[in-house]
Amino acid sequence: MEEVKASTGKQSAASRILNAAEELFYNEGIQTVGIDRIVKESNVALNTMYKHFPSKDKLIECYLKDRDINWMRWLERYISKESEPREKILAIFDALNDWFNDENFRGCAFINASGELGATKPFIIEISKAHKEKVCNEIIKILSNTDRKQIEKIAKQIMILIEGAIVQAYINEDKDAAIYAKEMAGVIIDSTV
Repeated sequence: MEEVKASTGKQSAASRILNAAEELFYNEGIQTVGIDRIVKESNVALNTMYKHFPSKDKLIECYLKDRDINWMRWLERYISKESEPREKILAIFDALNDWFNDENFRGCAFINASGELGATKPFIIEISKAHKEKVCNEIIKILSNTDRKQIEKIAKQIMILIEGAIVQAYINEDKDAAIYAKEMAGVIIDSTV
């Protein structure tokens, strides 16, 4: 996924810390990355780190919330290229296809974080659940501009395709998972009225 971040010239210490944490957490896992490593990578002092993020849990929370914002902006760029609701939904799978074929693809940060630490840190599950609900609500919003009935049901079916494609692409290294899911999404959309 290409990062969508505002460029403001020199980054603040908090931004450098968050960016370093995001890269390390996503690429290596949250548990394996310690605060000392984040401090080193972001080129800040330890007390600066704790001034902005009083605990690793707070940093994890900010990382996931920032990831949510950036991911949704990134997805919206694909959706907004299309004018018809059907094509907007299918554009989600085009976005996924590009993401799956990016050399930095490591699966879904929310699924990964939930699997890694969700049992012991419930706030991770809550943030992850909120992210998935945003994606589903975006699909509902798009479908509400059609005359289809059972919009929520269709949106949930599309979500299953999205989540399944992400897992298939990451775990099984199936770079075409989004293409297959897009075909199934088209069938779902076309078979409902």
